[in-house]
Parts: sequence; C-alpha cells; structure tokens
Amino acid sequence: MLYLLILLYILAGFGISAHFEAVKTRAERLGLSILLGMGLHTFVIYLLEIFHISLNLNNVLIGLVAFTMLSNAAVGKTLRAYQQLFQQKWDIRIYELPFWGMLGYIAYISIWRAVYVPVTPYDAVVGMDLLAKYAVKEGHLVSSVFTTPNLAGHVQNQLFYAPFTTFSQILTRLCGNQVGQPWLGIEFVGFLLFMYGKMRSYTHPILAGIFTVLLCLISEFFGYTFMMLTDFSCAVFLGASVAYFYDYYQAKSLKTLILSAILLGFSVWSRSDTALFVPMAVILVFATHFKENIKEAILGSAIIGGIPFIFFALWNIVVVQYIFPKHPVGEQIASTATDIGNLFAIYSDIITKLMGHQILWGYIFIIFAIWTIANFLIFRDKKGWEILIWLLFLYVGLGLIDNIFEAASLDNTIKRGLFKMLPVIYLYLSVTSLSAWLNEKISVWESKN
Repeated sequence: MLYLLILLYILAGFGISAHFEAVKTRAERLGLSILLGMGLHTFVIYLLEIFHISLNLNNVLIGLVAFTMLSNAAVGKTLRAYQQLFQQKWDIRIYELPFWGMLGYIAYISIWRAVYVPVTPYDAVVGMDLLAKYAVKEGHLVSSVFTTPNLAGHVQNQLFYAPFTTFSQILTRLCGNQVGQPWLGIEFVGFLLFMYGKMRSYTHPILAGIFTVLLCLISEFFGYTFMMLTDFSCAVFLGASVAYFYDYYQAKSLKTLILSAILLGFSVWSRSDTALFVPMAVILVFATHFKENIKEAILGSAIIGGIPFIFFALWNIVVVQYIFPKHPVGEQIASTATDIGNLFAIYSDIITKLMGHQILWGYIFIIFAIWTIANFLIFRDKKGWEILIWLLFLYVGLGLIDNIFEAASLDNTIKRGLFKMLPVIYLYLSVTSLSAWLNEKISVWESKN
C-alpha cells in the first residue's frame, strides 16, 4: 500500500509540474513531483474532515486517486512532459556516480530509521502523531484526543500545529505502518533529487554533487530527516520556493512565480510561522517592479502573498478557530515584543551561539561567508541577489519570532528555524559568478582529459 502511495505522489506531482517550464532537469522534475504530490495529497485528509467524511482507507484512497486524476486533467501538457522526460538526452557522467552513491547511502540510512524507529520528539508524541493515531482510530481529526482525561495537562498547542506533518502521518498509518514515519524518508529522497537536479541546472555537476552531499551531511539537519517534527518539511518547501523565486527574476514569468508561491504555501502548510516571511516577499516583488510595470508589480505581489495566505487561512482560521474544539490559549505575545535592545541581542546570539556552533552545522556558515566575500571581491556583481535577500529575510524573521512570541526559544525554535537557511545557502552558492567561473575551469579541464 505504501508503494501505491508513492506512485500516486509522483503521478499527482508530475501532473502539476507539467504546467511549469521552469522545471528543466529530469532529477529536478522527479524530486519536485514527489514534493508536490505529497503536499497535494494532504488536502485529501483536509477535505474529508471538512465534509465530515470518515478517514478510512477506502475513502482516503478514492480521494488520492481523484486528486491524482485531477492534477493530470490537462492531458496534453502531461503527455508532453512525459515525452520530454523520456526523450531528454541522458547526460549522466561517470564522475557523478560517486555522488549518487554517497547520496544513496545517506538516503538509505534516513529511510531505514524513518520506517523502523518510533516517533520520539515530544512535540510529535503529544501532538501531530497523537492526533494522527486518534484520527485513524476514530475516523476524524476532531476526536476524543481533545477530551480524554488521560491527556489533561500534557497537551498544549501541539495538536494545532500546521497540518502537513499530521496529515502525512495519517496517510502513513492508513497504509499500515504503525511505528515510524516513512513519509519522511520519501520526502528526503524527493528533496535530494530536487536539490541535485536544480543546482545541476545552475552549475557544473561536480559542484552540484559536492553542494548536495555537504548539505545532507549537516548533522543537525540530517537528524530531522527521520525525526517527526515540522521544521525539515518547512525547509524543504521553502528551499524549493526560493529556487523558483530566483528563476522568476531570470525569466520574468508569472507562471514561475505561481510555482514559487505554491511551494511557499506548502511551507506555511508545514509550519505556520513561515507566514511571517511572506510579507517580506510581497514587498520585494512590488518594490522591484512598480517603477517598470505597476500592473505586474500588483499582480506579482498578489500571487506571492495571496497563495500562501490561502494555505494559512485554510488551517489556522477555518480549522483551528471554527472546527477544532475551543482550547485554552496561553500567553502568546512575549513581554519583550517591543524591546528593541532584546531584539538586537537575539540577532547577536543567532550568530554567536547558533551559527557559530560547528557541532550542529559543520562549516556551512563559514563556507557561505568566505564564498560570498570572495565572490563580491573578485567579480563585484549582484548575481544571485534574489536568493541572498531571502537569507536576510530569514535572519530578520527568525529574530522577530524569538522576540515576539512567548513560546519561541533560541535553543529550540530558532535553532531548528535555521534549517530554512541551509538549502537556500547552497542554492545561492550554485548561482554565483564564482560558481560560474569554477564551472568554466572544470569544463576546460574536463575537455582536456
């Protein structure tokens, strides 16, 4: 049953990706199809609950098949995409095989642990996985999990976390896996394929391979590829969104911006605090277009802001406020919310206490700093600024989250929030002029050997 679910993920996501010319390489399309299919199919659970239809295997399977067929409704585009996929020249080179071998081994470890290791993070045990257990047992998200006396005092707001993780776990449990979270392994494979394929379209395969392996070997990041929390999924979708946000500025195609907005929406669907970064993207799109074309500035801003807001509203307003039982809400806004001094102290701590922690992150932030400075000193251009400014958004936004919200903490919320930066950093490295120069040098060496 799990294999059927994977197939439906790929078919559904492929049907969506077929609408976007920005998806170029074979690995990129396959990886993106897995991610889009996973995101799309969580809406089956959502709609069944909204219409109060039982969450049993038969109903869910019918919904999954229906969504897959709907995503492939534009048969002509889908068939052309399949034709391009199979007719596209295979240009895998022998020096790519070691990278694929390393990535395959890393993926094997993650998948094995995701399948066989039980759910262990506290927030999942008393939150997303708990909600998924009761939903499968009783057939609805609104279940006795909210009223059972045994859980009184143990559950706070974890049941109300953004739904992608919970809904993916429901699909896993309905497929028969009652222990682990194999959907995380599936998502990790999709992420690997996407990142390698996307960076390969920007730079030389050797650099793309090095960047992808280094990204996956970040110890703290890799650990969450088999631990059920919201942060890894959020980072995966955000990274993909930023990639197409960059492509939008290269091709000036609103369709590409729509794809970026959809993926940003799924990032919000994975973790609600991502919504804080959406207004920053809206301001950027408007500010960079309003002098040239006010209509495009307004339309682009509406796309990058409106689509993620729909994702946010469908859960946090429709479900949490009107469908879930009323729940006691603790103090949300911290007493430091207006303390500018505390905010700057947080920004300092993010750099010194988090980014400087090599056991957690290895050398990624050092590599990023050296690479960026060298690129500016040598080439003095702005190539890749669209990605670089997203890193600024993330840094500013994470500090605001810690300063404003009572439940946020540097050692947990912000530490895992840095996951969002990691794919974005390597995407930036792959599009810089320094990367293009290395690409040229490697290609010249390659042609001589």
